Amino acid sequence: MLYNFLRSLHFNVSCYIPDRLEEGYGFSPLSTENVIGLNPDLTVTVDCGITSKEYIKLLTDHNITVIVTDHHEPMSDKVPECYALLAATMPDSGYPFRNLCGAGVVFKLISAMCRMLDENKGEYPFDNKENIKDRYLEYLDLAALGTVSDVVPLVDENRIIVKFGLEQIRKTRNTGLKELLRVSDLENRTVDTYHVGFVLGPRLNAAGRIGSAYRALELLTSTDKEKCREIAEELNTENIKRQMLQDTIFKEADLLIKKQNDLDNDKVLVVAKEGWHHGVIGIVSSKITEKYSLPSILLAIEEDNAKGSGRSIKNFNLFQALYHADRFLERYGGHEAAAGMTLKRDHIDALREALNEYAKNTACLEDLIPTLYADTKVSLEDVTKENITDMESLKPFGEGNKQPVFVLENLEIVQLRAVGQNKNHLSLRVKQRNVYVDAIGYNMGEFYEYLEPGETVHVMCSMGINEWNGRSDPSLRLIDIKLTDERKIKELFYNHFTRHIEFERFKGYNSIKELEDKLQSAYLTVANKKLQDGELISLIEDITNINRQTLIPVFKYVKYKKPVMVNCRCTSLSEELYRLTGVSVNPIKLLICMKILYDTGVITAKIEGDCIRLEENRDQTQKVELEHSRIYRVMNKLYGSMNTA
Repeated sequence: MLYNFLRSLHFNVSCYIPDRLEEGYGFSPLSTENVIGLNPDLTVTVDCGITSKEYIKLLTDHNITVIVTDHHEPMSDKVPECYALLAATMPDSGYPFRNLCGAGVVFKLISAMCRMLDENKGEYPFDNKENIKDRYLEYLDLAALGTVSDVVPLVDENRIIVKFGLEQIRKTRNTGLKELLRVSDLENRTVDTYHVGFVLGPRLNAAGRIGSAYRALELLTSTDKEKCREIAEELNTENIKRQMLQDTIFKEADLLIKKQNDLDNDKVLVVAKEGWHHGVIGIVSSKITEKYSLPSILLAIEEDNAKGSGRSIKNFNLFQALYHADRFLERYGGHEAAAGMTLKRDHIDALREALNEYAKNTACLEDLIPTLYADTKVSLEDVTKENITDMESLKPFGEGNKQPVFVLENLEIVQLRAVGQNKNHLSLRVKQRNVYVDAIGYNMGEFYEYLEPGETVHVMCSMGINEWNGRSDPSLRLIDIKLTDERKIKELFYNHFTRHIEFERFKGYNSIKELEDKLQSAYLTVANKKLQDGELISLIEDITNINRQTLIPVFKYVKYKKPVMVNCRCTSLSEELYRLTGVSVNPIKLLICMKILYDTGVITAKIEGDCIRLEENRDQTQKVELEHSRIYRVMNKLYGSMNTA
């Protein structure tokens, strides 16, 4: 935006974008040296500089005037001295809206310049007949693109920028943006915040994440249609590569987390590896945080250094957490929800410990439980085209102005299918009284095995219009499903509880509070309600009541099953044990019993793929002492303390 605007006024403008891999984000020794080498009269920063005091001093020492425009959080001891600092996040800024993104701040700068130029016509080299006062409106499309992609709250000024910016994107005169719409299959289509955030934005980002960000700059500043078409095609290809690379790193990071992190106690996940592409680890961090409902930081190790990106959850300020641990960091910056950092390789473990210490002192269990909020309860009769059309007047939807979410209770499932290439999506047709509506649940395929036609469920969803084969019908976009069958709720609960527990590393619990927290978290996630005190005590009492009479049927089961294959779900094993022996052992308790038998040498365990192979240890000849198992001692102590209480 700023480059195009200044160039339209015939100023001599050049642009410098730090290389993500070589220089990191914003100012660094190398990027500062390169800017000085350009010998500019004036340097205007965009989306950086508010914590770059030492580097901006180097520029001013070389007689370069500096204007900083930024939207990140300032640090009092690192705010630079410069000609002007435009940042609504400054405590004394006086600006009424502090949630502009970097592009939004620049848009406001251009707006102010247009007003100033209009008031001082004749003093600057442009055609006085031009309507310079409203020239800034030409950049609404790019301002909206930046605002949505930066995931800032779509309220106040941001809402206005995006509302009118989306309209301008549809009829944009920017040659590069036109070509980007074409390769994204959005030409002549209605573009909304989803398309900007998940289709256009990622393609532009792919330039800087995988290759050179200058291609994105050239795309949005060139008027050469053929050149723009070529760049847009390249970015589309790069985005596919980025997605593949991102998936690979996610799998590697997920495996490292399971091996290295203490998932029972860690409240912040910090994971590092050599060879990771620094340009995509921020996206992977978002996916890790989404999966585990914990703040996460991914670090790409390069020789003696590590560069990282982090994403957070609601109620946990990642920037403040890094401030608490800044003694281990070389550089860092960001805001409450996301941050970047550079540190020495030797400080990674210390950073992990410091962040977890901070989290344990500031975050409570409820902060770390993923919570869904609905706007109101409706019936299926309310899901009409008219109501959906009325809701669209609330657009644009996004961060801070979420799409309305509804609860519908007692829906009868008429049909269900697992759909998608990997059968990971859920398609339902539901009924309430005489009203039928189709529903889709993306990445909710796991529910398929728990549901059946004729069953009644409660759902949380948003509404939309499904256009297919010339038809236009109301539909539901599922967010979550609550089962009404208590037996199935319990089965889901057990599976969820044991999902991330690895047999070799299962420790048991040191206190009733630890066990309560884990059970409460699992139950809230699955059943969407709090355990009653009586339910919780009864469940813990049952789990901790383990003795020889409990262990003997479990051992016989392992002995005669030959072998027992254990994965993250013990429900089916628990049911089979009951059928064979008549002994009822819930899945959590069964997992603990198997670990006790392993600790005491009665059975052996060997990892095979995603499962653990359990067999009788025929070499065991000595008398078994249950007290040799730490988990047995802990459970026995917990059970005794509960009965004493």
